[in-house]
Amino acid sequence: MESLPAKITKLDEGYSPLLVKVVGEAIHPIMTIHTEDPVEFQKRFYLETELQKAAPTLTNGFFTIDHSDKLPFPSRITNSRWNPEKHAIEFEALVTREIAEEIKNGQVKGVSIELSWLQKGGGIRYVDGIAPFGFKLAGLSLLKNLKPGDPQAFIRLVEGVLEPVFENLILVAVRDLHGVDLSKVFTRWVDFPNHILGFYSTDIAGNAILLWLTFDRKLWTQTRVDGWKAIHQSYFQLQPQPKPVEERKEPTTLADWVRRYEGWKS
Repeated sequence: MESLPAKITKLDEGYSPLLVKVVGEAIHPIMTIHTEDPVEFQKRFYLETELQKAAPTLTNGFFTIDHSDKLPFPSRITNSRWNPEKHAIEFEALVTREIAEEIKNGQVKGVSIELSWLQKGGGIRYVDGIAPFGFKLAGLSLLKNLKPGDPQAFIRLVEGVLEPVFENLILVAVRDLHGVDLSKVFTRWVDFPNHILGFYSTDIAGNAILLWLTFDRKLWTQTRVDGWKAIHQSYFQLQPQPKPVEERKEPTTLADWVRRYEGWKS
C-alpha cells in the first residue's frame, strides 16, 4: 500500500497515517574506528563540545539503512537535543509500521550518525586520527548488518504512541514527489458523495497540484478504483511541476572529504 507523508497527521475525516514514535540516543563523545578509510583517518574522535553544537541539526533529518538505502519521507527525526546528564544527543522520531516492527524484533542492532562533514567554518583537526568540527548531522542510519561505532547509541519504540491506520483507504499516487514542498500539503474533496479525497500542494506560482487520491474502502474496491482511473485520465496527466531543487553531489568517502577540505583550506 502506498503511504502518505508524515506531515499529514490530521485529515478532513480524522484519518492519519500509521506512524510509530521512537526515541533514542544518537551518539556520545567517543572514538570510532573506520577500517575502510586510509590508516591516518581510521580513528575518528567525536568531541563533546562539537556534539553539543551539532545536536539541534539532527532535527528534520532522514533515516538510512546501513548507511546506504535512504528511507522515504514518512520516517523522519522530529526533534533532537543535547542531554548534559547523559552526555548524549537525544532524538525523537516517527517511523512507519514496517520499520517499527524491525526495531521491535531486534533486526535494527543500533544507530549511527549521518555526518555532513564540511560546513562553512568547519573542518577536520588532525590528532591521533581526525576530529571533525563545525559539522552538521544530516540523519541517522539504522544498522542491521553493520557494527555500531558507538555501542551505547540506541533506538527504541515509545509504547502506546501509535497513529490510526490508513487501512480503510485505497491510496493512488498521481505524481512524483520530487521538488514538492510537503509542508504545504492540504486536502480537498474531489467527489464528496463518493468519498474521494485529494491531497494537494502548491507550485512556485501558487497553483494547486494534485499529489494523491484516496478512496474509502467502504465504497470502493481496487477493481472499481482502476475503472474510475481509466475514465478520469485527466487527473493523471502531467501537471505543472515545482522547480526541482538541484542536489549537490557530495564526496562519498572520508578521503574525498579530506581532499576537498585541504583544497578549500589552501
